[in-house]
Formats: sequence, C-alpha cells, structure tokens
Amino acid sequence: MTLIVSFDDPDPGRAAMEQHLSHLPDDDLAQALAETRRAAAAARARDDMEHLFKLVRGMKTIHRIANRRGLILMRPRKVDGP
Repeated sequence: MTLIVSFDDPDPGRAAMEQHLSHLPDDDLAQALAETRRAAAAARARDDMEHLFKLVRGMKTIHRIANRRGLILMRPRKVDGP
C-alpha cells in the first residue's frame, strides 16, 4: 500500500483522510508515515517548501493518530559502518 499524506490549510478532505487513517492497522499507519517522510525529504531536497509544509501537516496528523493508540512511531536509526 502506498499512502503519502499531505494537507492544505485548510483542507476540505482532511476529516475524511483522518477517518481513513484512524482505521488503518498499526503497520499500515507506520508505512504511511515512512512514505510521507520520504516524500518530505524529497521535497526538502528540491527546496519545495510549499509541498513540504503540506507533508509535515500529514506527518503530524499520523503521529497524533498513532499517539492516541499508544504508539510512538520513530524513524529507524542510521547505522554507520558495515
């Protein structure tokens, strides 16, 4: 499943997307965060701040929904070396 979450401010579809996200299994919610995070990194690399802000709103929403479930979603640590 590929789900990249971004929101305009204001976004008329936000409530429906939040409802959809709230029904995702934990693993799918974590995957949506990872994919949204990758899209945000790409937007930042392109210096596309307008799109980056929309993606950050999406990441914050995913974190809020996860926190309601008692989940803490974190980016995997990078490991240096072999």
